[in-house]
Amino acid sequence: MTSNDGALNLFIAFEAEASRLVSLLENASYTLSPHVVDDDAAFIHLLTDTPPDLVLAGNTDANEALIKTIFSELRKRNLDIPVILINPETDAQKVVQGLRLGAADVGTLDDDQHLLQIVSRALYDLEQRRNRVYWKARFKDSEQRSQNLMDSSRDAIALVAEGTYVYLNESYARLFGYEDSDALMLFPVIDTAQDVFMGQLKPFLKPLSSEDTLSASTMTFQGVKQDSSNFDIDIDLSQIEYEGEPTLQFLIGKEKLANLSIANAATTDTAGSTTAINSDHRTQTPIADTLPPKTISVGDVHLQRMFDHINAAIRKASKTHSESLLYYLRIDEFSKLQNERGFQIAEATARLVAKFISGRLEPGYHFDRIAADAFLLMAPNKTPEAAREFAEELLQACANEVFELEDQTVSVQLTTGVSTINEAFERAEVCIDRCLKALAHIDAEESKGGQVQLFEELFPTSMATLGEDKNIQQYVKQLLDKDLIEMMYQPIVGLQDQEFEYYEAFCRPDVDVLPEGIPEDFFAKALKTSIALPLDQWVTLRAFKELQGKLNSHPNTRVFVKISGTALKNEKFLGWLQAALKATKLSPHHVIFQLEEKDVSWAMKDAQALVEELHKAKATVALTHYGLNANTDTLKKINFDFVKPDQTLVAKAAKTTDGAEILSDCLNTAKGEGVKVIVPFVEDASPIPTLWKLGVDYIQGYYIQGPHPTMDYEFTSEE
Repeated sequence: MTSNDGALNLFIAFEAEASRLVSLLENASYTLSPHVVDDDAAFIHLLTDTPPDLVLAGNTDANEALIKTIFSELRKRNLDIPVILINPETDAQKVVQGLRLGAADVGTLDDDQHLLQIVSRALYDLEQRRNRVYWKARFKDSEQRSQNLMDSSRDAIALVAEGTYVYLNESYARLFGYEDSDALMLFPVIDTAQDVFMGQLKPFLKPLSSEDTLSASTMTFQGVKQDSSNFDIDIDLSQIEYEGEPTLQFLIGKEKLANLSIANAATTDTAGSTTAINSDHRTQTPIADTLPPKTISVGDVHLQRMFDHINAAIRKASKTHSESLLYYLRIDEFSKLQNERGFQIAEATARLVAKFISGRLEPGYHFDRIAADAFLLMAPNKTPEAAREFAEELLQACANEVFELEDQTVSVQLTTGVSTINEAFERAEVCIDRCLKALAHIDAEESKGGQVQLFEELFPTSMATLGEDKNIQQYVKQLLDKDLIEMMYQPIVGLQDQEFEYYEAFCRPDVDVLPEGIPEDFFAKALKTSIALPLDQWVTLRAFKELQGKLNSHPNTRVFVKISGTALKNEKFLGWLQAALKATKLSPHHVIFQLEEKDVSWAMKDAQALVEELHKAKATVALTHYGLNANTDTLKKINFDFVKPDQTLVAKAAKTTDGAEILSDCLNTAKGEGVKVIVPFVEDASPIPTLWKLGVDYIQGYYIQGPHPTMDYEFTSEE
């Protein structure tokens, strides 16, 4: 959380009060490395050169443009840096506005003690978040190493949870006649065994306990292949820990696999000819011969080494807040080179290109070939302009080089996609995926070779010529494809008691400027179109994964997830939801699914059926935007567990007596049905005594905490 010399790296965007703020913090025993920034260019330059641990900014009209730049740049670069806004005088409206912008807190200039408290809390929270990111990355790294070992193992390995395959390597999949291991993912084990052996298998397919560990054993049964043929198989069974859960491991050693391939691959006739036993009459390759060869030397494909470097850079970033850059370099038209000159010439060219690039790199760079036509280069952080210039110079030098191969010469062109590497990413694959998305953007534009694309510069283009619905759908699809949507979580706090730690999950666009033709409320409009279903699925799956990690340290956490009207009426959505819960190993009782009142009233039968199924699965259901539909007695027709009054009712209740009476009637109706009430959009303390008297169970809003990228509210705090 500090610079290399132990000092707190502090940016002060409040020039008139900079000396006073530095003195205040130094007198409070902080060792500082302060930098005063008075305009956008100075902030961006310093941010690239020496990212801060904390930003103090004067919340004044003169500073408005600079403040917007600060939050915009931090969001764009995925940097977790707390910003504390300082009001020159007490102003409740500016506090709310500052929190909405994303400030960690808002203080007042003359209230020194409070300012020191919020600085201390912001730095403590930052340290905790960075520690969590660091250890989470270490844990993910070890898990990834373990999975890589299983992926490349010559043994056939499958992991089973509650009777379902949750992992299997290619050796295991091929044993059962599948070319792709994904084909058996989330597949019931009993569907890969003969019926006569069900009784033998079932005792091992029940939920496992970490306390009462299953003893290792060996079982013999008949497996059923994809083509319905059978084969005898001996499997070693044992209990292991996988993604934090007790899991059953199926293991068939490579010696047994070799025997199986000899016994089952073919039958030999009297003339010594071999006939395949597969139903499509193709010769089956022995499993042991289909596994990947060893990596032998530099110049050969060596992806794992780059994975290790990238994951190490992510861990370093979580501690030092230093970024790196990842360049994915692709040889253009490599397939054409193979077809025209032959495989050997293409392979020799790729090796010469690797040697040429590595010879131009300075110490501190990491470089390896990771595919037949591709390389990864990890370099120290640069400004976007310098990163592009470096890549363009490298690509131009390679294009100018003539590679000599015996009696032939070859010229090549490279295209590259670039991404930052920082603590915001959990694993190397995310960084590589961003590079590939940048490359895909170049390919979609049908640009000539030799192009450079920085992922961080990618923004959807204007689609103003399209019709509005199609315009919005296409825009949201681009945001999903380009990973330009960010997840946010807002705590829900109890007024009466706090049995669980509740958060609401939702998403927002991670872009600063909307293209022409895109309305401000495009998310609300998108939920009325066909794009709502993939958007719902995207949000739900990411909320499940975030909750999965949170439950390890806070088992009482529960998350509210919205189901749109489009998903509500989609008959396949419930099946997808069940598969998502199983894949993330979440129990349904950890999730509260939210339906909007108008969607329920328009599709009452669908809503009744969905809520009934969710309750059967032990999930909880909430009704949002409650109180606007006076003609439908929704709470009597469907058994909801929570209701949230619509924000317009809450706003009117704060301004008029009639509004307060309407809200009171809604709350009394809900309480009469035994439903717990959550009042959202609470922005200050003034309505809380009234809400408490009305029996409101929970409140939500900026007064508690604004939306945040992680579930990190301190529910046990006495403040």
